Amino acid sequence: MPPEGQARRARGGSRVLEEACAAVALVVVTAAVTWVAAVRHYTAEAEAEAAAASEPATAAGAMAAAQYYFSLYGAGQYAAVYPLIAPADRAVIAESSWTGVHQACPASGLTYQVKTPVLSGTTAVMAVGYSGAASAIGSEQVTFTYSGGRWYYVPSDTSVYRGHDLAQAVAAAKAAGLCS
Repeated sequence: MPPEGQARRARGGSRVLEEACAAVALVVVTAAVTWVAAVRHYTAEAEAEAAAASEPATAAGAMAAAQYYFSLYGAGQYAAVYPLIAPADRAVIAESSWTGVHQACPASGLTYQVKTPVLSGTTAVMAVGYSGAASAIGSEQVTFTYSGGRWYYVPSDTSVYRGHDLAQAVAAAKAAGLCS
């Protein structure tokens, strides 16, 4: 074989090797990203469950649960707060819808101030408002319910999620003025 043919063959072999290495690198990176996402999701869910596992059925327990919920929510950890939603509400709100709507209508970067709850049986109602400069916006009443040794957040309105796919749920949230 002439020298230029050998060089062309060597370059062709080199290109095949480079393409194979690139394909292997892509598979490794994809696997690593998938693993990290799974670990983060599992860790966030496990931390949320552990934090809520043994809360007392008291005003202090409800307040601690609310502070934990709103600290995660304000940090944009919407998947981590999903297990902290009342089971009856999680039954009608898919996790993907919950996280998708809140990612489209983010509240991250805000800090919340939780006021002392008022208990009535297994229900705690408390005012929650923004902290700092955003505190002038005011506050709203939120509800937590106690079940199975835990306090759970009760969304005030689940209609934006019911019977909607993610795009419809986001549109419903925007139409309801829950986000812009």
